[in-house]
Amino acid sequence: CVYNDSKGLTWIGTESGLHSYDLLTEEFKTFEAEAGKQFVLSNNFIYCITEDKNHDLWIGTGRGLNFYERRTGRFYYYTDKHGLPGNSVYSIQESAGGDLWISTINGLARLNPETKKFRNYFSHDGLQSNEFLPGAGTTLLNGFMFFGGINGFNVFHPEQVKENEYLPQI
Repeated sequence: CVYNDSKGLTWIGTESGLHSYDLLTEEFKTFEAEAGKQFVLSNNFIYCITEDKNHDLWIGTGRGLNFYERRTGRFYYYTDKHGLPGNSVYSIQESAGGDLWISTINGLARLNPETKKFRNYFSHDGLQSNEFLPGAGTTLLNGFMFFGGINGFNVFHPEQVKENEYLPQI
């Protein structure tokens, strides 16, 4: 995958890591996962890259969602142990409200980047399947999101997705 960010860098995700290229300085950097080392990529297989409204980078890998903190050059990651529904992250889209919508190998997640809380959605919530496809996600100018999976695609407006706050009596 390839992503041009707001800082003028081109980010390239491959099967062997993440790379950035600065057209002005012609500087090329490589970021790779290193077993047992903190603050590096969680996995070298990069499926998707996006930038949020705060100009922070989010990277979908074969082992979770990675957050790149530009100020420190550190990576932080989230896996199923942190609430992500699946560890292979295929697409990341940001809603107008600032939530990240993340398609995975096992469901769709909504992440509030400030609280770091996930809300997960599965086929019993109306998804075409729990399994999505790499790179099959986009947001239209009107805010509607599309995520493609193995049984078709889901389309919705994230601001219209409401939580059911009704708690039935036991």
